[in-house]
Amino acid sequence: MPSVPAPAGPGRDEDPARPGRDPDSPEDQEAWLDRLCERDDDPFYDPQEYWDPEACAPPPGQDELTAEELAGIREAAAEEMLALDAASTGRRGPGHPGSARIFPGESASRAAGFGTGMAWDVTPGCAQLAVAADAAVGGGPADRFGGVADHELIGLVCAWDRLEAHAAARKLIAIAEVFRRNPEDGFEPEPGQLPQVVHEFTRDQLAYALGESRSRADALLTVAWHLATRLPGTLDALRDGAITRPKAELIVWATQHLDDDEARKAEAKVLGRAGRLTPGGLRSAVARGDAGRAAEGQEAPGGGGQGRPGAAAGRRFRQRRPDGARAPAG
Repeated sequence: MPSVPAPAGPGRDEDPARPGRDPDSPEDQEAWLDRLCERDDDPFYDPQEYWDPEACAPPPGQDELTAEELAGIREAAAEEMLALDAASTGRRGPGHPGSARIFPGESASRAAGFGTGMAWDVTPGCAQLAVAADAAVGGGPADRFGGVADHELIGLVCAWDRLEAHAAARKLIAIAEVFRRNPEDGFEPEPGQLPQVVHEFTRDQLAYALGESRSRADALLTVAWHLATRLPGTLDALRDGAITRPKAELIVWATQHLDDDEARKAEAKVLGRAGRLTPGGLRSAVARGDAGRAAEGQEAPGGGGQGRPGAAAGRRFRQRRPDGARAPAG
C-alpha cells in the first residue's frame, strides 16, 4: 500500500468540466454549464474556413444583401402592408372609403382590376362588371384563384355583392311591371303608372312561377311597388350595388306606413350611409327617425294597431284605395 495519497482525478471520463458527481443543486448546475460554455471557445475554429451560411452569421464583408434581394424584400413587405391597409379601410366599392385610393404595386393576376381602388373596384353593378368578374373567377371544372392577392380577392367578392344587388333591382323592376299589367278591376291606372291595387291572383301566379310561397310573392310585389313609386332613391342605390337587397327591403318595411313625402324624407336621411351600416344599424337609424316624428306629436309608423311589417302588410297594401284609405283586410 503506498504511503502517499493518490492524486484526485478529474472524473470518470477525464473531463475536467464534469464534476465528480452529478449536479443536484441549482448552483452546481449553473457552475457546470458555465464550465461547458468556457470550453466551447475553440481557438482552432476558423469561421472563414468552416462557415455555414445557414447555421451562423456570414463573415465580415459578406453580410450585405444584394440589390435584387433588397428589392424582393421590399416587394414582399409592400404586398403585406397593402393587404393590411386594404382590410382596414372600410366598405369597398364606388364612393366608399375602402376604395378611395390606389395602393402602389404591380399585379399580373386576372383579378388585378379588382384590386383596391382599381377600375373594376369602383364600378357600380352592371352587365360589364358581371363579365369582368366572371372572367376573373376563371372557368373549367373548378374555379382557381392562383396568383390573386388578398385585396384583389376581397374586391372580387365585393363586386359580386354589387352584382347580386344589381340583379335583385332588375328583378324587382320586372315584378313592378307585372304589378302594372295586372290591376284589380276598377283600379286601372293612367298610362305609365302603377295601379294602387293588384289583381288578387297575381300573387299566386308569381309564387308558382318562382317556386316561392304566396307570402313571399306578396312581399316581392309590395317591395317592387314601393321602390317603383315611393322610394326611387333606394331603387337606384340597389341597382348600383350601393346597398343590398335585404337593406332595400328593410327601408321599404320601415317606411310603408308613412305618406309619400315622409317616406322620401326618411329615405334621404338614411340612404347616404345605408351601405356602410349593418342591417341592425340601419334599422336603428330608421327607428330614431320614427322616434323624432313621435316627439313632434305625430304617430310613429306601426302604432295604432297597424301591425308589424311583413307578409300581412303586403295584403293590406294590395287593398289600398287610390285615395290613400285602406279597406279592411279580408
